[in-house]
Amino acid sequence: MAPKDQSIEKIISYLRSKYGDSKWEVNNFWDPDKFSIGLMGRQEGHLAYISTYMAKENQYFVSLEDGTLDDDGEPLSQNYTGISLEELERLVVAHLKLLL
Repeated sequence: MAPKDQSIEKIISYLRSKYGDSKWEVNNFWDPDKFSIGLMGRQEGHLAYISTYMAKENQYFVSLEDGTLDDDGEPLSQNYTGISLEELERLVVAHLKLLL
């Protein structure tokens, strides 16, 4: 994995320190992008795309996908902009089912 911006590294470290990494994995679909990362749950198709590109400090963008596709074959997602680390954690933990 190419080096990521410290804002992304902070998120990964934070989640690993609280939840380990046995129920999720980093999936770096966007290797050249230093400001984004994908987190995959063990459940098929569940992805949390996280970005800090052009975000204010300590604010995040999260897009949650569950494998459902629209009529054009594109993934449907729920998007959240300008959220805190705590809100990001709540959304990602619930979406990837890290507490089950």
